Amino acid sequence: MHNAVFCSLWRRLLGGALLSTLLLGCAQQPAVQQPKAQQPKVLQQQQSQPQQQPDPSGRVLYISALDSGAWQVVDPNWIPGTRSPQAVLNWPMTSGTVLQKTATNKSARAELDGGWITFRLSNWPAGLEITQWDDTKANVLMENGTLSVRVRYLQPGQKVNIKLDVGSLSIDQPGEYRVDFANAMPRRVTVRAGAVKLQSEGINKSSVLVAAGHQATINFDGTIKIVRGAPVHDAFDRWVAARDALQDRSASAAYVSRDMPGYQALDGHGNWARNPTYGAVWYPKVRSGWKPYSDGYWGWLDPWGWTWVDAEPWGFAPFHYGRWTQIKHRWAWVPGPKNAQLVYAPALVGLAGDNKCSSTPAKAWFALAPGEYWQPAYRASDAYFTRLMGNNRRPAGGNYRFQSSALVNAHADSTCGTAANSTLSIFPDNVGVDISPTVDTGYADLEHSSHKRSQRQ
Repeated sequence: MHNAVFCSLWRRLLGGALLSTLLLGCAQQPAVQQPKAQQPKVLQQQQSQPQQQPDPSGRVLYISALDSGAWQVVDPNWIPGTRSPQAVLNWPMTSGTVLQKTATNKSARAELDGGWITFRLSNWPAGLEITQWDDTKANVLMENGTLSVRVRYLQPGQKVNIKLDVGSLSIDQPGEYRVDFANAMPRRVTVRAGAVKLQSEGINKSSVLVAAGHQATINFDGTIKIVRGAPVHDAFDRWVAARDALQDRSASAAYVSRDMPGYQALDGHGNWARNPTYGAVWYPKVRSGWKPYSDGYWGWLDPWGWTWVDAEPWGFAPFHYGRWTQIKHRWAWVPGPKNAQLVYAPALVGLAGDNKCSSTPAKAWFALAPGEYWQPAYRASDAYFTRLMGNNRRPAGGNYRFQSSALVNAHADSTCGTAANSTLSIFPDNVGVDISPTVDTGYADLEHSSHKRSQRQ
């Protein structure tokens, strides 16, 4: 192919497939399983020690829309045969992960939402790699297809950098941008709002600023040509505009920050109210008997480890930010102060029982209530944990209080064994009681070598 970067990705994928064939006989495992030999034990509450490695990013993207079956996610820690790489709704995306189109259907689309920024992809073979994503950097590599970028706002001094095979784009202001990438054609950049700095490579490399209402093409020799006037909206542009409108008109933005990924997905799936104790609360429209962290599955994502992936179309923000509580026997999500600094968490739950499960971090878990402290197993600086915890503090004596109906048993996982039921018998049936100190609010510390950050340095 003409695109060396895209070929590099496929060599990576094919190499992984060959390894899977040789070592595992191409065996297919359930999507969430980890190798049994590497199963972790739930850690008791312990103080995380600062390490030399960088803190996890407080910002992430997530898959907020996609045509099912047409996309896959590949990350540096993927072990061939341990899970399907098929992309699913609500999967978090961070540095090193790649969203790759697998179907030849040109109309298949996908969306990555970060709150302050949104990427949308279409056409085959589309691909986007998140090369560096943290609190200050937003760098991606476009590998093919059509890409739309909506930048709602930027922090002072922040830029969005998009790398192409023939050059790069640098965005330092809010706007609406589109990149068309086809193998044998010049790369085309359209600016509908904002402005972008275009840098080409090749013997005629150059740098130009493309203003709103203009487009530019980059040839393989580095020549850049500015064309006045943006092209007429096509079907992809109309889909992008419709998705943008959901964000622009979101009623949930009155209660949570627009920096929170997935806020607009709450609209139509629940109701907001003001509570004298918790402030803004959101009541989801759910079936009788529903409880938080019950419809979905556990996956593994470095550097956080066990990560909850909810099955509900609204199921990103309420399971990675804020807390859950029951108000008059109704489950309510409490996002916290609107102006508080947001820090992504893989799941805000307590864990119960020793872990013998192959696809969950513990035999049972429950949603933490407002004010309850969450202790991750991954290590980070004290400053990071201060931002992450906010007003939530560690309880005295290591005991937590919760609504007993919040408990979710990993009964669907046969590897947990029958001991799970006897272990969970320590929990009383009444609401709002102290929990045994054997309950952990951290995460299983899976130290498989392929998951260690040091393996990538």
